[in-house]
Amino acid sequence: MRTLIGAKRFALAGATARRCTPGRIFKVAGNGLPGYYTGWYRLDGGSVRVYATRLTDGVLLEGTKRVFVTPAEVDAFIAELKSNGASAG
Repeated sequence: MRTLIGAKRFALAGATARRCTPGRIFKVAGNGLPGYYTGWYRLDGGSVRVYATRLTDGVLLEGTKRVFVTPAEVDAFIAELKSNGASAG
């Protein structure tokens, strides 16, 4: 995952990736600018690390960490995650 500051990496072994359309997501700490969302947010009652361009249709990766991202092609991204060790949820 690339951000303005650098690259982030997350372990995929044992992680689950699924399409996610947040109903309610709240910023706890970080940035919340139009087109650039990073930081700690609350999603579905739990903490999640966000690296996104929007807070709508994206991918929730749950493993050692919970991460929400918004790739350009959600289904292709999930397929790529599966081919690299994650399971689909």
